[in-house]
Amino acid sequence: MRDEEKDQRVRPGRLRLALGALSGVLAGFAALAVAELVAAAVRPQSSPVIAVGGASIDATPAAVKDWAIRHFGTNDKLLLQLGILALWWAA
Repeated sequence: MRDEEKDQRVRPGRLRLALGALSGVLAGFAALAVAELVAAAVRPQSSPVIAVGGASIDATPAAVKDWAIRHFGTNDKLLLQLGILALWWAA
């Protein structure tokens, strides 16, 4: 057996790592989707995205909240939720 063949057998390839990362992202997406569906059926206010958004709003200083409301108007919560989803996707 040549050394290159032995190295390929022992080390996981990039494809294997990429598939592992993809399966993790898909599992996270599936978990979030199920949680959102259950929250929609049971109590929409208990949605994970809304809960995280509410906690982050509570932890934000009043000056930052006022700035967001001034600049984004009624879309401030929508922008916050989109930011939470984008950060979840990037993680």
